Amino acid sequence: MSEQVYIRLGRDFDQPISWLLYSTTEDEVIASGELANAGQLEELTERARGKTLDVLVSAEAVTLTQVELPEKGQRQALKALPFMLEEELAQDVEQCHFVVGPIDNNIASVAVVAKAQMSQWLDWLAAAELTPRKMVIDVLSLPHDSEQWSAIQLGEQWLLRLQAGQGMSVSPEWLSLLAAKEVADAADEERDPISVAAYSPLELPMLEVRQQTLELPLLVLAKGAAKAPMNLLSGEFAPKREYFKAFKLWQKVAVVAGVCLLLGMLNNGLQWYLYNAEADALEEQASKVYQQLFNSTPRKGLVRTQIDSKLRELQGGGEGSQLFSVMDELDKAFEEVPSLKLSGIRYDANRQELRLSIKAENFAHIEQFQNLASQQFDVNAGSMNDSGEMITGTITIKER
Repeated sequence: MSEQVYIRLGRDFDQPISWLLYSTTEDEVIASGELANAGQLEELTERARGKTLDVLVSAEAVTLTQVELPEKGQRQALKALPFMLEEELAQDVEQCHFVVGPIDNNIASVAVVAKAQMSQWLDWLAAAELTPRKMVIDVLSLPHDSEQWSAIQLGEQWLLRLQAGQGMSVSPEWLSLLAAKEVADAADEERDPISVAAYSPLELPMLEVRQQTLELPLLVLAKGAAKAPMNLLSGEFAPKREYFKAFKLWQKVAVVAGVCLLLGMLNNGLQWYLYNAEADALEEQASKVYQQLFNSTPRKGLVRTQIDSKLRELQGGGEGSQLFSVMDELDKAFEEVPSLKLSGIRYDANRQELRLSIKAENFAHIEQFQNLASQQFDVNAGSMNDSGEMITGTITIKER
C-alpha cells in the first residue's frame, strides 16, 4: 500500500493545522485530523515516517500576481521580476522569495512569499522531524477549469482558484463582494458572468454555482497538489540532497566488498557534491551580478531607471526592450570571457548606447571581450585603472 501524508500550514504558529493520511493505491483516506497549532506537529512524526510528505500552505501568506513579459528577451525579464514588482510589495524584494508559475501569452504568474515566512514553516516541520517533498499553495491545489472559478471552504475562509496560477483566500463577506464585482465586470465587457464550481455547500445568488461532489476539504486539495503549478521549495529553499543514505544498505556486506563499494560511493558522492557546490557558487555569482545590474544599491536613482525601462517595455517596447536585446546578444561574449565581471550598467536612451563598468584580471581579457562584442556592436573602451590586482574601467556598447 502506497501511503502519502498531506499537511496544511497556516500563516501563524497558533493557527489550526489540517492533516491527512491517504492511500494512493486504494484511493481512500486512512486517517485525518486537525492540530491546534504548529507546536503539535510532532504528533505526526511517526505517522509520516517513511512516507511521502507534501505540504500545503495558506494563500494568506503568499502574494499571487501576474507580470506581462516582452516577446523577446524573456529570460532577462524574468531575472528582473523582483524589481519589476518592487512597488507592489509591502517589503524589500531582497527579503522575498519569488517563484514563477505558468506563462500564457507572455503573461507570467508569480508567487511571492517572505523568506522569513518560508524559514518559519520549514522550522516548524524540522522541529517535528518532518521533511516535505514539496510545498504548494492551497488555492492552486483546487481543480482548475479556465471556464469557471473553483471554491471550497476551509475553516472560516473560502479558498478560490481563479486562473491557472491565480487564486486567493477570502472571508465569506469578501466572496460576496468578488461575485458582485464579477457581475459588474461581465456587464461592462458584454459577456456572461463566470460560474463557480463549489466543493463545499455555497449559496451565491449573483453567480451560477455548480455544486460538486462533497469531500473532505483537505482531500480535495491533496488530489490537486500533484498538479499545483508552483513548488515553493525552490532556489535557496530547495530540499538538500542526502548523498550518503544508500550506505546503510551495505552494512552487512562482507568487509572487503563493503569497503570497495563505500569508496566508490564516496567518490561519486564527492563529485556530485562538487558539481552542486559549483552550481550554487555560479548561482550566487549570477545573483550578485543581477543585483548590481538592476538594483545598484545604494544608487536608488538607477533602480528607478531600470524599473521604468522595464515598465516601458511592458507597454510595448522602447528603451527596455533595447536594453534586454543588447544584453541578450552580449551573453556569448560574457560566456567566452568568464573572468571579466560586470560591476555596473547604465543605458543612455538619448545616445542609444550601453555603458558597462567592468573589472578583469588583466588587459588581455578586456581586449578579448571587446573583440567578441565588436562583431555585432560598435565598442569603445573608456579609461582603465590598474590597481595591481584588478583592472577596472568602462566599455561603451552601441548598436550599428
